[in-house]
Amino acid sequence: LCAACVVVRPVSGLRARLPGLCGQTPGNSLTRWLAALLLATTASAEPLAVRVLADFAQEDALAAWEGDAAVAAEEGLVRVRFGPRRRWQLWRDLWPNMRLTREAGLVGDWSAYDWLEFALANRSPLAGLLKLRIDDATGTRVTRLFTLPPGAERVCRVDLGLLRRELDLERVVLVDLFMSDPAREYELALNYLRLVATRIDPALELLADPFGGGAVQVRGASGRSALYQVEIRDDLGELVDAHAEETTQLDWTWSGGAPGRYRAHVRIVDLDWDERSGAGDLGEFAVLPEPLRPGLVAWGAETTRKIVPDALPRLGQTLYGEKTIGNGGGAPLRLELARNEVEGVQLVFRAQRSAALELAVEDLIRADGTAFPPTAITWRQVGYVFTQRPAEYPVDFAGWWPDPLLPRSQLALRSRENQVAWLSLRTAAGTAPGTYRGRVAIQVDGKRLGSIPLEVRVHAATLPDSTAVRTAFSLYGHMLAQVYGAEQLGAMERRYMDFLVDHRLNPDHLYRRQPPSLEVLADYARQGRLNAFNLLYIDAEQEYDRDGLIALAQRLDPLVAHLDSLGLMDRAYIYGFDEVESGEFTALERVFAFVKNRYPGLRTATTARDPGLGLDNRLGELVDIWVPLTAVYEAQTAARARRQGDEVWWYICIAPIHPHANWFIEYPAIEARLLWWMAYRQGVEGFLYYATNRWPGQHVPLRADAYGRALWNPASYNTANGDGSLYYPGPEGPIGSIRLENIRDGIEDYQLLAALAARDGVEAARALSGQLVRSLVDYSRDPTELARVRGALLESLSTGQP
Repeated sequence: LCAACVVVRPVSGLRARLPGLCGQTPGNSLTRWLAALLLATTASAEPLAVRVLADFAQEDALAAWEGDAAVAAEEGLVRVRFGPRRRWQLWRDLWPNMRLTREAGLVGDWSAYDWLEFALANRSPLAGLLKLRIDDATGTRVTRLFTLPPGAERVCRVDLGLLRRELDLERVVLVDLFMSDPAREYELALNYLRLVATRIDPALELLADPFGGGAVQVRGASGRSALYQVEIRDDLGELVDAHAEETTQLDWTWSGGAPGRYRAHVRIVDLDWDERSGAGDLGEFAVLPEPLRPGLVAWGAETTRKIVPDALPRLGQTLYGEKTIGNGGGAPLRLELARNEVEGVQLVFRAQRSAALELAVEDLIRADGTAFPPTAITWRQVGYVFTQRPAEYPVDFAGWWPDPLLPRSQLALRSRENQVAWLSLRTAAGTAPGTYRGRVAIQVDGKRLGSIPLEVRVHAATLPDSTAVRTAFSLYGHMLAQVYGAEQLGAMERRYMDFLVDHRLNPDHLYRRQPPSLEVLADYARQGRLNAFNLLYIDAEQEYDRDGLIALAQRLDPLVAHLDSLGLMDRAYIYGFDEVESGEFTALERVFAFVKNRYPGLRTATTARDPGLGLDNRLGELVDIWVPLTAVYEAQTAARARRQGDEVWWYICIAPIHPHANWFIEYPAIEARLLWWMAYRQGVEGFLYYATNRWPGQHVPLRADAYGRALWNPASYNTANGDGSLYYPGPEGPIGSIRLENIRDGIEDYQLLAALAARDGVEAARALSGQLVRSLVDYSRDPTELARVRGALLESLSTGQP
């Protein structure tokens, strides 16, 4: 079977069929390789159907394509040259591109497919960045990025399940392959562009009413539409209720039924390609008689989960009812951590009626009587912010999302609505290792209800005060002044710097026009709490002629001398030319060359967009710290840059979006933690983030009611929720967030992986991280799996230690 064929398995009674297209037999070796690669990639996914959008083995394949890239046909593929152009002008997008429109023959209905894919070979000696733009008939456009290692081949894939959340896949009108203002010429070999349908394999789960009242929620998600057939049967196997729905996001709730035991079963039918259905037995649940239903229920949750107010516990989740709590029984809440580390666990409460709840940890001690210090135990209430649906990325829903961590140990419960307590434990370097057992005492309306067992295992592994990974997360002083007033700015700024340092982040500002207090930074450095900071920002918008460089020197001369006297030169850098394209590289070279010549010990850093990281131009001699976006990080090129003595960090901001990880308020909490596992696995030395407290329109501290609902607009960058804002201003200082806690936990995980590498070698640490992170777009979102791998890491590091 040649790669140009449309593969349709013989099935009957389906809604759609496609005609077969027989392509040409592949010719030269590269063509054969690309064709085989495409087939191998989809064969592993058992394709049900393939539709070729462009077959470059056909002689007239290029006739339908437009654009100003240099394009030439070869045997079985197309050779494309993307090279430097005139600078971009308003209304004249001169980035080199090749595009196919619906008017020119592009198949416009992609709704029955799971993947868009095409094979590329980069014939250039340096890495490149190819962009794919797709438009629909409504005028909506999306862009996907593909890094191209030098001299390498890859299959580029777009998940249509994610794409359909942004575009109308029934009315696609444009496919555009382009490069943004490339600094050099690239030659690519492009093979078939095609759509692929694979077997529908949805994630299914059953969530059950913790009170046993009979409500169960059946949920499933698939990349494309399927027919879900749900059945509820009693303990005799008799059908009690059924539901059928064609959807990509099943969310059906069943309520009712006499007391007894029931089972939920789901059958999934692919109406597009395959009548053979998947099926799943979701498990058994109970409906309790009214007198036996508890009035209050609790359950534990990892801190890498976000619990929304109406979330039901998963079937099989350990529940603590009133009787269990009253007897102090049930399985213990478990937590494990290293020494000199902070870890947490969540307790979710749900009550039949409104009530006041108070929590405390009691008698957390080892078998030998050693107590866990009460001052190292912190309770907070998980608060909620109300989100609007953002334009920048698709979300599951808009509404109340958990994020702020309010400093409260008392919770107000509202009838049949979740309230979540966040318990944090902090160990010191000298904390005695071992297992500490105690209880979470629970009072309801001022009376002791009982307790839940708590088990904390402290491993012998010890984190240093310092961290291996460098960070550059901006603290905006003007935002502090906006909320607290200019008279409180000084005190609040130091309070917020301490807060960042406590979360293992350097107190920094990427865009500072005024230098920082070097004495304050020297104090953090002496504590081992500072490993990098920006000295001054070099703005690409300013003119750096002879007078401009003299003025820059007048500012930097005394600063650099002061750096030397304080011993901070190895931690300082100059950051500049934020996210500039190649048109600004000449100015960047001029300024950075001046800095390097005048201050040889002062490092330079930039997010300038050069996929080649200066390996073929003068920037390679002038930039010490390259910072690409996570989505365009290319490992081979980064390794070459490091061999030349550079550091390669990365960053996120408003981009990237799924399938790449990010930490928007609506994204899974685990992603904020796994980004640091990804960083370690990729060898990334540092992480840059443009702002931690971007609070536009906020002029008073955050206020929240007794139930944790905050009066706060979380749209911190355009309509993106939480972008550039990782915590909140409280009346007395910073209020943390679920996302920031996971960032600190991820940094600590990075440090643990670095410790494993120091003992057993880098490959051992990367192999362990590979159990969670297979690539930057293929990673686990299962908190249970993270806990398992992290537990193995702690166990390994503690072996043989006193």
